[in-house]
Parts: sequence; structure tokens; C-alpha cells
Amino acid sequence: LLQFDLSSIPARAPVTGATLHLYRFNRTNGNPMDLEVYGVRRSWQESQATWQIAQSGSAWGAPGAEQPQVDRDATPVASVPLPDTNGWVTVDVTSLVRDWAVNPLANYGLLLKGQSEAKVEYSFYSSDAIDPSLRPRLVVTYTVGGSTEPTPTPTLVPTSTPVPPGQPTPTPTPTSQLSSVVLQEGVGGYNGTSDTWLSSWSPGSNYGRDVELRVRSRDQMHALLR
Repeated sequence: LLQFDLSSIPARAPVTGATLHLYRFNRTNGNPMDLEVYGVRRSWQESQATWQIAQSGSAWGAPGAEQPQVDRDATPVASVPLPDTNGWVTVDVTSLVRDWAVNPLANYGLLLKGQSEAKVEYSFYSSDAIDPSLRPRLVVTYTVGGSTEPTPTPTLVPTSTPVPPGQPTPTPTPTSQLSSVVLQEGVGGYNGTSDTWLSSWSPGSNYGRDVELRVRSRDQMHALLR
């Protein structure tokens, strides 16, 4: 589970792009795996979530946050093959972040799942990693400014042609511009990320303060970001 605080983005600003960046630093063997990213549909607590519960007193619809339309979206927003070597993994999550910008209350974060026919586990640094530069990062690009359409404003304009007093004349509004924000825990004053991972091997354990996020194939370990 993983979630980012988007309050630094102006309300209802049109989001033109959003990419999630995760640093992969380990895998258990050489088997390949695809990383699937889903939108989460319900509230959860970083310090309480386990394979069985989203938070104290509230069980997942299915263990591991696996019930579609209740715990998570039915289809992933993205699926990418994980690299053979350690390094950054980039996932396009534009459509999901665009929805969150319009409706902030729908931002329950992300669920990361591994898809592979073979047994394999991949590890990524979490928001508690010792080196802040290796923590999960969300880069959002959005539009700021007004429309490029001219807006009539009542002004008196000297002209050789008679103009009735108070005749409105078109005045162009400011041209919209692209802006971007980088959200990474402990970097640039940002402190709004929550994340943890869930394990079917230890269904009652919470890993909210772990320095890593583990994702394992065959629905054995999932990660949450918020």
C-alpha cells in the first residue's frame, strides 16, 4: 500500500501526467515478474494494515486487499515488467492521479502486486528508507493559468471610429502553463507518504515502519502506498 499527499497541487488543476518511481534493490532469484498497480478503494492505516485487516476493527473484503471494487479497482492502472538489474522502475499512473486531483476524497493510494508464473520476490525501498533519495517518488505535471480565449472587459478605447462609451474590448487572459511537483518523503520539505506491505506468510503482522516494500508472485505478498 502506498499513498501520496496531493494537497500541494492546486484544486482541480488539470493533470497532464503522473509517474510513480520505485527503486528496486533486490530479488530472490532470476525469474521475471510484472508489477501491477491498482487504485485502492478504501481507507487503511500504515501502522495497522496486515494481510487480514485494513485497520483495527475493519477487515479487508478479501485477504491481501484482494476484493475488486471493495478493496481495490478491478483492473490495474498499469503493468510493467521489472528489470533484471537494480535501479528505478517507472510506472505511468496519470489516469489515477487525474481522478484524485478532481476528487481528493477518492485518494486511498496504490496497491502493488506481482504477476509471474514462477516463484519470485522483488524488494523496493519504502518511504522509511535511510537514504531519502531512494524513497518512492511521484512526479505530477499539471496545468496552471487561465484559458487562452479572450475575455471581454468594459474599457474605453480611443479610436478614430466612434465607439459607444463603455464598449467592451477583448482582453486576452493569461496563457496556461505547465508546472510540476515531485513528491518524495523527506525531500524538499515533503512529508506525506504512507506505505506498508502485506504478507500471507505472516497474516497478522504489520510492516508499516519497514525500510522496504516486498512484492511476491502468486498473491503471496503485496505492497500498499498512500
